[in-house]
Amino acid sequence: MRLLATYQARIDDKGCYPFLEACGEYFGRLERKLYVDYHIKGLRVKELKRKYIAEHGITARQFNSLLKDLTARLASVRESLVFREQDLLGRIRRLERFIEEKERERERLKKSLSRLTPRSEEWQKKVDRLKKIKSVLHQKKRRLRNLRHELEAVRRDLESGRYPICFGSRKLFKAQHNLEANGFRDHAEWLRAWREARSGNFLVLGSKDEACGNQTCTYTEDNTLRIRVPERLRARFGHWVLIKSVRFPYGQEHLDRVKRPVCVVKGRKVYRTVTYRFVRRNGVWYLFATVERDDPAPSTSRWNGAVGVDLNDGFLQVGEVDRFGNPVNEFKVPVAMRDRRRGQVTAALGEAVKKVVLYAKEKGKPVAIEDLDFTAKKRGLRE
Repeated sequence: MRLLATYQARIDDKGCYPFLEACGEYFGRLERKLYVDYHIKGLRVKELKRKYIAEHGITARQFNSLLKDLTARLASVRESLVFREQDLLGRIRRLERFIEEKERERERLKKSLSRLTPRSEEWQKKVDRLKKIKSVLHQKKRRLRNLRHELEAVRRDLESGRYPICFGSRKLFKAQHNLEANGFRDHAEWLRAWREARSGNFLVLGSKDEACGNQTCTYTEDNTLRIRVPERLRARFGHWVLIKSVRFPYGQEHLDRVKRPVCVVKGRKVYRTVTYRFVRRNGVWYLFATVERDDPAPSTSRWNGAVGVDLNDGFLQVGEVDRFGNPVNEFKVPVAMRDRRRGQVTAALGEAVKKVVLYAKEKGKPVAIEDLDFTAKKRGLRE
């Protein structure tokens, strides 16, 4: 069975940073242009591919990288819009029920007031309660109107199929209107941050019929990364840029397999596909490599039973059953959570989960956990 795994390495060779900055800016600009041509204008991919290769001096593989990155971003935006639509529908339904309950309470108070002596103590209490309910109803109806308008806007985007994307994030874009509150001294400083955010990563797509799984970015035997320079940048950086001593703290053995062919088909070497993404964080560039890894067949089976896990405050409750569902063992794994930082809790929880996984592997049984979804509950908490 083959799985895709992504591993991260920090690029310590600062000499290549100017090249990575130029690539981030160049491919970021092309992606934004492709967004307009492909998604907004609706031009065909074949026409765009020929046009971009001829006009911008990129290879077909580099164009495919741009297109894949853009389509993934668009799919993510669509998924977010679908989730937002469902979330708004849930909030609207909850709010409508709340308003109906308050309106019924308002009518009951009006009827009870007609039976009471005016200006009496009980009458005054109910009048005050009625005023409060009217105020609440007014605010809730305003909020309901706003939610319905937002839902209409989301549905318009979904129906049109044209999803708005702000490259660099809307939050940072809006920060220019209130510079001091967002930590900027002047507009020039904001502009530098804005341009960095729009050029902080780029994708290099691979293929199994290319040397070392990627013809644009090749990971060689001596752990050197050889990157093909786009035609427009060759006057500054040459035909190839070498990044030396690139090692992955985790998964190095899987990246080493990329350097060797898997097999030979009709005289052509076949490699494992590897896709690279370069990402800048706080002025430091990182390399993310996504590669196929061969994992052994699963060593657990439902025919042996299962190991169930329940997360509690301070411990994991573990229960083991046989293939017929009969309990055969149960125990607790303590997890120190109180008076600890988030990182310490995460580390302690990871150690506890490791113990459970090793136990399940020893028994040859899969791990079962409860799939909790508090989405619907959260929607109604405000009311």
